[in-house]
Amino acid sequence: MNRLRRRYGHASAASKKRFESLRAAYDAAYEAARNEVITQSVKYGTERDARNWASRGEKNRLEKLEKKRDKIGDAIVELVVRESPRGEAWKSGVPTFWLRKNLSWEDVKRPASEPLSNVPPAPYGWSEAEVRRHLNT
Repeated sequence: MNRLRRRYGHASAASKKRFESLRAAYDAAYEAARNEVITQSVKYGTERDARNWASRGEKNRLEKLEKKRDKIGDAIVELVVRESPRGEAWKSGVPTFWLRKNLSWEDVKRPASEPLSNVPPAPYGWSEAEVRRHLNT
């Protein structure tokens, strides 16, 4: 059933809405975690010092914010892999942060035979050509 939905786009509108709501939630969670890092960095001097010198409560607060951000980000990646014709190819060769923050819905649904509108940055050790080749298979 899922293959038919993916192939003929029956679930596309609901999936797009889910993607957009996850992206909005991820952006909010990302900002909350980043603001906590900044707050602690200002208090303790640097981000590294904050990780070392912050109180247990401050560390727990940051860990909870980061865990929430990562859980939402994982849901985005799962949705992308499930809905995209490129499928599992998204799980390697593309930085996870870019998938969570910058990938557009149009590129998620774009057929594997067509080039992406925005080529993701190459992970360490990969060239841009290798990323294109990997995502077009």
